[in-house]
Amino acid sequence: MSVTIGTKLGTYQITAPIGAGGMGEVYRARDLKLKRDVALKVLPEAFAGDPGRMRRFQREAEVLASLNHPNIAHVYGVEERALVMELVEGETLSGPLPIETVLQYALQIAEALEYAHERGVIHRDLKPANIKVTTEGMVKLLDFGLAKATEDPASASEDPSNSPTLTLGATSVGVIMGTAAYMSPEQAIGKPADRRADIWSFGAVLYEMLSGKKAFEGESVSDTLATVMKLEPDWSALPQDAPASIQKLLRRCLTKDRKQRLRDIGEARIVLENPGGTEVSLQAERLPHAEIPWAIASILAVALAALGLLAWKHFREGPPRVAKLFFLLPEREIFQPGNPPSTAVSPDGRRIAFEAVVDGKGELWVRALDNSTPRMLVAEGASGMPFWAPDSRRLGFFADGELKKIDVTGGPAVTVADAVGTTSGKGPWNGSWNKDDVIIFGRITSPLFRVSATGGSPVPLTDLDGTLHETAHFAPWFLPDGHHFLYVALSTDADKMGVYVGDLASKTRKQVMAGNTRTIYVAPGYLLFVRDGTLMAQPFDTGKLETTEDAVPLAEQVDVHNAGVGAAVGYFSASQNGVLVYTSGRTIGSVQLTWFDRTGKKLDTSGAHGQLREFSISPDGTRIAFARRDPQVGRYDLWIRDLARGAESRLTTTVGSGPVWSADGTHIFFGSRSYDKIYKKAANNTGTEEVVVDVYAHSPMDASRDGHYLVTTTLGNNRKTGIDIWVFPLFGDRKPFPYVQTEFQENQPRLSPDGRWLAYRSNESKRSEIYVVSFPQPAAKWQISTNGGQQPVWSHDGRELYYYSLDNKIMAVDIKPSVPGSPQPQFGMPRALFDVRIPTNGNTGFDVTKDGRFLVSTLVEPEASAPMTVVLNWPETLKK
Repeated sequence: MSVTIGTKLGTYQITAPIGAGGMGEVYRARDLKLKRDVALKVLPEAFAGDPGRMRRFQREAEVLASLNHPNIAHVYGVEERALVMELVEGETLSGPLPIETVLQYALQIAEALEYAHERGVIHRDLKPANIKVTTEGMVKLLDFGLAKATEDPASASEDPSNSPTLTLGATSVGVIMGTAAYMSPEQAIGKPADRRADIWSFGAVLYEMLSGKKAFEGESVSDTLATVMKLEPDWSALPQDAPASIQKLLRRCLTKDRKQRLRDIGEARIVLENPGGTEVSLQAERLPHAEIPWAIASILAVALAALGLLAWKHFREGPPRVAKLFFLLPEREIFQPGNPPSTAVSPDGRRIAFEAVVDGKGELWVRALDNSTPRMLVAEGASGMPFWAPDSRRLGFFADGELKKIDVTGGPAVTVADAVGTTSGKGPWNGSWNKDDVIIFGRITSPLFRVSATGGSPVPLTDLDGTLHETAHFAPWFLPDGHHFLYVALSTDADKMGVYVGDLASKTRKQVMAGNTRTIYVAPGYLLFVRDGTLMAQPFDTGKLETTEDAVPLAEQVDVHNAGVGAAVGYFSASQNGVLVYTSGRTIGSVQLTWFDRTGKKLDTSGAHGQLREFSISPDGTRIAFARRDPQVGRYDLWIRDLARGAESRLTTTVGSGPVWSADGTHIFFGSRSYDKIYKKAANNTGTEEVVVDVYAHSPMDASRDGHYLVTTTLGNNRKTGIDIWVFPLFGDRKPFPYVQTEFQENQPRLSPDGRWLAYRSNESKRSEIYVVSFPQPAAKWQISTNGGQQPVWSHDGRELYYYSLDNKIMAVDIKPSVPGSPQPQFGMPRALFDVRIPTNGNTGFDVTKDGRFLVSTLVEPEASAPMTVVLNWPETLKK
C-alpha cells in the first residue's frame, strides 16, 4: 500500500513527510483519537510482508513501549505496518559545542542509557542522527532498541558491516557511513551487542560533540570499520579546555577490548555530574566500612569483584551513599503470564528469595548478595509470595495448599499448617512473620488468618466488613512492635478499598491510606507501595499509626501484577537496613494462540501475541472469543476474532471472567470485572448487555448444548467449601444450586456434548486431577486422570476427553458413550498426544475444533531475562 498525505493507518492520518532512513519512510501524522501529532515510521513492504519478522517486531516494540524516560522518545505502539512514536521537534545533535553544552547533553544521554540498561534494553545504534535536541535544550534519543526490533534474525550474524540500520535496505552512503562510524569493534566482527556497545557509541558521540569530528572515519565502509578495529581517535582534536576527567572518560568508553571498557554507563553519569570535582575512579572500588553498615560493606566487596555491576562514587567522609547492582535469574526461568517474580529481601539485607516457574513448575530460590550463583530451595510446587522470619534464616512459603517454612542455611521444608481449608480462592498467597513466631497469612480472596510458626491450626484474624462490600484482606506486613500489622482491604466498591493497620490483640483497625496496592513498612520510617508503576515512599509514624508527609517516587516502571478482584501487587521488597530489590521492564504475560494437529505439529498462529487470558472457539468453529489485557488502562477486554478473515472486534470494554459461548453461537456469557454479575451479549456486537446472574463471586465456565444451564465456579470466598461448581438454570424459576461443593477446590467444569456428564478439576487427592460426574444430577463420579491433570476439554462428538497434564502434555482419554439407561460411559487409559507449554493460571488453555485441531495458548519465551535491580542505602535518595 502506497502512503501519501491523507492516508490513514488505523487512527492515524498522514499529514507530511519527515524523511527516509534505514527503517523506511518517516511521516508526521495526526492521532485522530487522542488529537495529537505523532511520528509514523512506515516499514518497507518487504519487511511488513514477512509474518515472522513482524511478529518479532511486535514483541520488541512492546518492550520498547514500556520505556518511560524524559530523554527517550516514547514508542506508543504498532499500527498496521507502522511504528507509532513520539514526535520530537528539534535539531539533530551536532558538534563542536561549548564544553558546558557538551556536558549538559552528554549527561542527559547517559541518564537515558542508564535507565534503559537497567531494564535490559540496549540501543544498539546510538549516533548523532538518532539524537535530537529540543528548543528547550532537552535531549531525546530516537529509535531506541529498534535495531534489534527490525533486524532479520536469519541474517543478523552475517556481514558485520551491515549494521542493523543497513539491513533494513538503506541505500544512502551517508546512512551507511554514519552507522559504521559509531559501531563498536565487537559489532563490527559480528559479535552480539550488549550495554558495552552502547557505551562505545556514547564515547564516539561525546568525542564528536567536543571536537566536531568523527572519532573514526574512512573513505568507504570497510575503511571506516578498519579504523574502528585498528586505530585510535585523534586525541589532539579535543579542545584544550576539556576537563581531564572527561578525557579519561572518553578513553575508557572507546577502549577496543570491551573487557577493559567502562562497564556501566552510570559511571559516566557520575563523572558528568561533577566533571571538575575530586577525580572519580572509573573502576568499581570498595567503600570504606565506616560509610555503610558492616554487613553490607562485606557483601559489596565480594559483589564488586564477582559481578562488576556497580556504578558509584568513591566518597570521602560522610553518610552512606547509594549503590546499585543487578543480577540475572536462572537461565531457564519462565514466569507465569501476568506474574513477575515474587521477591523477598531478608531483614538483614543479606539474601534475596524469589519464586520462579521453571519448566512449568513453581520453584523457590535464594541468592546471597555475596554470591553470584542463586540456589534452589524447593524443587517444585511453590506458589505465592515468600516471606522471611525476623532472624533472616527461616523463610515462609506456600506449596501444595500448605503453609511451609525452611531454614535457608540447611534442612528440609517443614509444614506449618494446612492453608487450603482457610484461604481458598484465586490470586497469590502472602504472609508475614513477627518476632514472637506468629505468622499471619491470606489470599486475595480471603480474610487473614494467624498461626504459630511452630505449627498448629490457623484461626481467623480479621473479618470482612459487609457494609463496605469487602471481598478480601491481603498482603499483611508486621510493624516493628510485632502486634500491629498492615494489610489491604479489597472491595467491590473501589472507593472503599484501603490500607489498614490491624492489631493481633483486638479486632480494631485504622485506615492509613486509600488504595488497593500491597504496602510494606521499612526503617527508618516509610511505607513503600507502587502507584501507577512507580515505587513510592511515604513517611509513616509507627507510634501514631499514620502517614506524616506526602509520598515521593523511588523507582519507575516497577512490575505490577493486577491479580484480579481489584488487587494490585507490586513486585518489590526491602530490608530493614536499606536494601531494596525490584523488577522492571518485563514483557509480562505474553502468550500466543497457536494451532496444532494431534501429533503436536505446529500448523499456524492466530492473531498477535499479547496478555491473553481465557478463550473459546465458537460452536461452528468460525470465531474465537478471548480476553485480552489493554496495557494502557490495565484491564481485560473481550474480543471476537473471525478466523477466516482475521478481523477482530471488541465486544466489551471490561471483563472479569469468561467468555462462554451460548449453544447456538449467537451470544457470549461473561463475568463483570467486580465479579458481582454475569452478562450475556450478542456475539455480533449488536444490542446491549443483559444481566443473567446477579449473584456475587460467580464466574461463567460453560453452557449446555440445549441452552438450559449455565455452569459457574465461585471465587472461593467460603472458608469451609473453597472453590465450588454451581449451576444456574436458564429456564423456569432460574433458581441456582451448588453442584460440586466440598472442602476442596473444584473448578474448570466442562459439559459433555450430550449434556449428560460434567468434567472438572479437583485437588481432593492433594493433587490436581480430572474427574467426571453425571449431569444434571451428581449420581456417579469417576477419576479420569491418573497422574495429575487440569483444563479438561471434550471432543465435539463426545468420544474423547482431553486435558493438560502436570508434566506439560496434552492428554486424551477414549470414551465409549453410554446409552439411555446405561449406568456410565467407559473410559480408556490416558495417553499423551504431544508436549506443549500452556499457562496454567487461567481456566482455558486450549480448545478443540470439530475436525480435531487444537488451538493452544502457548507461552511466548522471553529472549532475555531482565535483571533484578538491587539498591543499597536507598533512603539516601530521599535526602536529595
